[in-house]
Amino acid sequence: MYYRLTILRSADRERTGDYYTSAQLSLHIGQSAGDTVRLPEAADAEPTTFASIIARADGWMIVRRTEAVAISVAGETLAIARQLASGDKIVIGSTTLRFDIFDDGDYDARSGQIAYSHRQPKHHLIATSVLGALVIGILAFLLFGSKQDLRRYDFTQLHDAIYHITTDSVYLMCDTAVVEAIELAEAANGTAFLTADSLLITARHCIEPWIGEEGGGGSSELAPAIASESQQMPAASAKPQPQNPEVLLAIQAETLNRLNGDNRYWLRAHCIVTRGIERYDFYTDDFFMDKSRDLVIRLATEQPLYLRTIIPLARRRNMELGDFAYLKHHNHSTIAVASWSELTTIAHRPSSHDIAIVGYPLSDNDTEDVPVAVFGNMMAVDIDRRGDTPLGCMQMSAPINRGNSGGPVFAIIDGSVKVVGIVSKADSRASQGMFWAVPITEVTQMHQRGDTITEPLNDYRR
Repeated sequence: MYYRLTILRSADRERTGDYYTSAQLSLHIGQSAGDTVRLPEAADAEPTTFASIIARADGWMIVRRTEAVAISVAGETLAIARQLASGDKIVIGSTTLRFDIFDDGDYDARSGQIAYSHRQPKHHLIATSVLGALVIGILAFLLFGSKQDLRRYDFTQLHDAIYHITTDSVYLMCDTAVVEAIELAEAANGTAFLTADSLLITARHCIEPWIGEEGGGGSSELAPAIASESQQMPAASAKPQPQNPEVLLAIQAETLNRLNGDNRYWLRAHCIVTRGIERYDFYTDDFFMDKSRDLVIRLATEQPLYLRTIIPLARRRNMELGDFAYLKHHNHSTIAVASWSELTTIAHRPSSHDIAIVGYPLSDNDTEDVPVAVFGNMMAVDIDRRGDTPLGCMQMSAPINRGNSGGPVFAIIDGSVKVVGIVSKADSRASQGMFWAVPITEVTQMHQRGDTITEPLNDYRR
């Protein structure tokens, strides 16, 4: 099978030609020199890749790469990514393209060539010739390169460094005294991993489950149920019995601190880290976290109520970079982490990198005895113009489940398998299998700065 992308209409031409790719190749649409399909470029526009068509086992997916132009697929605005169907019309700015899937025997998978000839625009003749000449080499790379190598990699040799982490209880503290203790009705489950530098790393919401509530803590909208429960809380000392008591404890602690003008109240959770018969007991204050992205929300209630969450940035792609936690362990492993320069290299062509996630996804029985490896694709990595900081979490696609949070995301870099990210959360607004990962450099750079814990800088009234 192969697909044909036909340009139907553009700003300066009625028809500019057709483009092809095989079932194994990705295609990039935009104005940059490296894009396969070049659209008309405005004189004042910075060269940009608008979208990519990514080959998957179940077909093809289009991924939005910029917010500079409007993009729609089959009449619907493209938010992040979606599966493509034959006949879909893709509108990018003033250009309309039609996506068609063919299984007519014209494509020879062994040679990587399409026998049927279609008209091409003049400025793509050279690029098309080069692509045809190199396609066999590209297919050989895809066959023996990163994807196959990663899938053939023996991840069982890393199992000694992958742990199951469970948070089962939460304590409301005043200085060093316990004010209230609750046992979670449903323990928070996730994954942690140990690096060669003796850092035990996980997702922050695995050890602070109140900050990872979907819609409650760690995202841009407060869950209606939590807001409703909060409004029923007549005073900080009230003891309602909501579905999320740990969230109300967090509201209680933050409210008391805001009203008293100090930070005496705080939440402490009990975390159990296990692997086989190996077990460690930790508490949230054993971990280092980046609280500079915390946001204190003033809830829209009659009485003053406050909730601390991870700051929701302006655009959805800019997810919560603060969703990580780590501690210094007395052991170490062979797991290597990617450097900043290696991560920026990936950022230029993220779709060419396959990934593997190793962790403890919960099964139907809510338990997994050994780490499980699943595979997927890196979709987008945003780096600022200076190239010295990520603009948000990395967008990826893989069949992850509850329990994968906090687990390592592996990729092949210069022939070595290294951690590039930490699983944060599934993206409930995108296609199934899409999720976000915190760049591993957020951990290493904070550790290099001396494990500095900074306090939140922003307040927000909701």
